[in-house]
Amino acid sequence: MATSEQIKTALLTEHFRYTPLTLLDDIVNTVNELTYQAVGEIETALLNVPKEQLGFAPTAPHSTSDQTRDTTSQNTAADTVAAAEATAEEAATTEISAGIVKLESLLNSTIDKNFDKLEIYTLRNLLTVSNAKEDEGLENWILLDHYKDLKTPSTDGNTPTPDSITRLRRKVQETEKLQSSLQAEVAQNEALLAQLRSLVPSATATSSKPDDDAQQHATNHSFSFLTSTSAAASLGVGSTSHANSLAQNTSFVYSQLPALRDIVATLRAHLATLPKKDMAATIDGVQEARHGYIESQSRRALERVGVDATPAPDTEALGRRMGVEETRALEGIVGAMGAQQKYDEDKMEE
Repeated sequence: MATSEQIKTALLTEHFRYTPLTLLDDIVNTVNELTYQAVGEIETALLNVPKEQLGFAPTAPHSTSDQTRDTTSQNTAADTVAAAEATAEEAATTEISAGIVKLESLLNSTIDKNFDKLEIYTLRNLLTVSNAKEDEGLENWILLDHYKDLKTPSTDGNTPTPDSITRLRRKVQETEKLQSSLQAEVAQNEALLAQLRSLVPSATATSSKPDDDAQQHATNHSFSFLTSTSAAASLGVGSTSHANSLAQNTSFVYSQLPALRDIVATLRAHLATLPKKDMAATIDGVQEARHGYIESQSRRALERVGVDATPAPDTEALGRRMGVEETRALEGIVGAMGAQQKYDEDKMEE
């Protein structure tokens, strides 16, 4: 719960549009800024005034009337005088700066001390509601001008509040989003229905004259078989006179489903009692017969091209079987080679 001082401070802040300490801080900052400017001006003026007027010792001038001095002595004396002047100038500047710092510190200390007293006095006696004991709680009864004729909201549930207004605004936004999505869905459904209607012939097309049968058949739609075939006519699809035929047939089929389930359950029980056939052995027999057929056909093809495909356990196949003519040709070549060799031997003996 807020204390009495906090209530007073809040009341004064709302009345002045700023806190009491802000006013006092602005006053102190303004005085400090003026003090810094004054000290800066004093320092500038002291640095520009000749040092002799401020009480510093003047620099002794050197005489150049002595003609007996040589040039080296004159230069040495001039350097000494210049160094003395620079030293005196630096000492004066340092002393002035130190004095300015002391002056600034003294002014700041005096200002802080006096303005602290001003701040305490102002907060206790000027920028306050009341400090008298008989006026305790007076801040609770003060009404500012902008609070006059202000009606407080009632405590019933019908009074709008910022939270309730925010919730209503969100509901309106969500409702608009839902309406937009529903409108888009309606447009999409209308487009889909238009496409479906273009596929199914209308009622006026079925009631056309018999002379226009050929033309109507040429302009039949893609799904016209759903309503124009004999099966559709027997089921009553697309017919106004047998509008309930399809529903009756569907209900009849649906009513037969429990009986079909019972029959399937009975057949499963009988299936469990039947002997199981070795399907793997049957498949192996079929594969073996197929392999035998392929092997016999392969052997026949090899024999057709002259390759001996007879299985010989102790010998290997020697290649393609030679024909009779090829054998005779080879024998002739061998005989000719033997006759030539015999002729050469006889010639050598002679």
